[in-house]
Amino acid sequence: MSFDWSEYLTLAQALGGEDVATSEEARLRSAISRAYYAVYGMAQIVARSRDGYTPRRTDTAHQGLINHFKQSPDRKRKAVGANLERLLKNRVSADYERRFAGELLFTVKITLNLAASVLQDLERLRTS
Repeated sequence: MSFDWSEYLTLAQALGGEDVATSEEARLRSAISRAYYAVYGMAQIVARSRDGYTPRRTDTAHQGLINHFKQSPDRKRKAVGANLERLLKNRVSADYERRFAGELLFTVKITLNLAASVLQDLERLRTS
């Protein structure tokens, strides 16, 4: 059975809540990271199955996938690419920055909402 990438968003939503026995900052940072990977995983599936996408050697895996969507002539796919790039920036900050720039809780809420919206868009692309 293949992994359901949207489960990362479910986990991210749970981590963004109050019921996990870790520091709030660790939970919130993890929520941002998992939300990104939920979208990234589904975007890979759509790009490969619908478009025959394979990453170029010159691209990083993440930026290559983002570029694939952003360079599409289709408006919806361009939006997926732009939103995936926003989510990646939030994930990089959450995973690598010692001090998080901006309000962490606000960023979590924005990230979770954006990830849920992009997953819906990707599901529509996958089934159309």
